[in-house]
Amino acid sequence: MSLPFGGLFSSRRTESAEADAAREVKRGGRSRAEVGVIGIVVVALVVITAMQMDKLPYLSPISTYSAYFDDAGGLTTGDIVQVSGVQVGSVEGIELADTEQGTKVKVTFRMDDTIEMGDETQAAIRTETVLGRRNLTVIPHGGERIKPGGEIPLGQTIAPYSLQDALEGATETIEGTDTDQLNRALKTLTVTFSETPDQVQGAVDGVARLSKAVADRDNELRALLAKANQVSKIVGDRNEQINRLLIDANALVGEIQMRRYALQQLISGIGDLTTQLRGFIAENNAQLTPVLEKFDRVATILTDSEKDLKETIDRLGPFANTLGEAVASGPNFDSLVGLNTFGDYTAIFLNALRGRYPQVWQSLMYSGFPLIPDYYKPGPPDGTDSPRGPLPTPTYPKPVPTTRGR
Repeated sequence: MSLPFGGLFSSRRTESAEADAAREVKRGGRSRAEVGVIGIVVVALVVITAMQMDKLPYLSPISTYSAYFDDAGGLTTGDIVQVSGVQVGSVEGIELADTEQGTKVKVTFRMDDTIEMGDETQAAIRTETVLGRRNLTVIPHGGERIKPGGEIPLGQTIAPYSLQDALEGATETIEGTDTDQLNRALKTLTVTFSETPDQVQGAVDGVARLSKAVADRDNELRALLAKANQVSKIVGDRNEQINRLLIDANALVGEIQMRRYALQQLISGIGDLTTQLRGFIAENNAQLTPVLEKFDRVATILTDSEKDLKETIDRLGPFANTLGEAVASGPNFDSLVGLNTFGDYTAIFLNALRGRYPQVWQSLMYSGFPLIPDYYKPGPPDGTDSPRGPLPTPTYPKPVPTTRGR
C-alpha cells in the first residue's frame, strides 16, 4: 500500500520525532515512562499530605503530648481534653509504659498549639458526669514552654477519685473495726478528762456522744454502706445502658427543639395571615359590609322561622312514609298535593256572589283559609302548641284483576 505523495510528509515527521528523542537522550533528559512514574509518586504524596495535614508537624495547629498517671481510672480513647472547662483536644491513646517509678499509664493526647503549657503544667483525670464519664483536665503553669511531643511527668498528674473504690474501702474499714473496744476507749478517755476545764470536758462529752451514736447505729451503718456499695456496683454495670439512655434523651430533646421551631414558624404564619386578612377587610370594607348585612338578615329570618321549619320537617316525615308505601304497593299510585291557585280565589268570589255559601265555606276549608291571616299564626300566645288530630289515612283503590288470554 502506497502512501499519498510517496510518504513524503510521514517520513519527515517520523524522522523528526526520532531525532528529537535522540537529542533529549543526549542532553540527559528522561523518558516518558520515567516522567509518568515521577508524576504518580508526586500525586500520591500530595494526597497523603492532604489527608494527614492535621498530624504533620509545623503545618497543623494541633500537637501531640503525653502524661503519666498511676491509674487511668476509666479514661478511654476519644474522651475530651479540657483547659479551664473548655474543650481543646481529645485523648488519642492509653497504654502501659515502664518508668523509673515502675509500670505506669501513659496517656497520649492532642490539643491546640495556641495554649502554652509550661514546664510545671499539671494534668488530672476528672469525672465529667455522674455516670462515670471522664475527661483529661490540663492546668497550664510554668515559665518554660513544653515543646510539641513533650511529656508531663508522674509527679505533676493526679489520678481520678472513684466513689466505688471509696465505698468499698470504707466498708472494709468499718467491718474490721471493733466497735466495742472503740466505745470502751472513748469512755476511758471521757473519765480521764473529767477533771479538765469545762471547754475540754464539753469537747470530750461530744466525742463520747458521737461514739455512743456510732456504736448504737453500727448495724445500720454497715447495712447502709453495703447498700451504697451495691448501688454503686449496679450503676457501674449499667453504665453503657444509662449512657445510651441519656444519648436517646438528647436526641429526643433535639427533636422537640426542631418541633418547637416548626411551631414558631406556624405561629408566625398565622400572624402574617391575620395581618393580611385585616388589610383585606380594611380595603374591601365597602363591598363586604352589604354582603355581611344580607347574611345577617338571612340568619335572622332563619332564626325567626326555626319553629316553622321544624314543623315542616315533622310533617314531611309522615308524608314521605305514606308516599313511599304508595309507590311500593303497585305499578300505579296517586298522590295529592294541595296548592292554592288563582282559580281557588275566583271560585270563592263567584260562589259568594251566587249565594252558594256552603260552597264558599268548602272552598275556604280546601284552600287553607288564604284570606284569613290569623290562621297562619304559629300558635297560642302562651307559646304552647295547639293539639293536632291524627293524620288521615289515605285510601287506595283496590286493583281490578285482569285475565289475559293465551
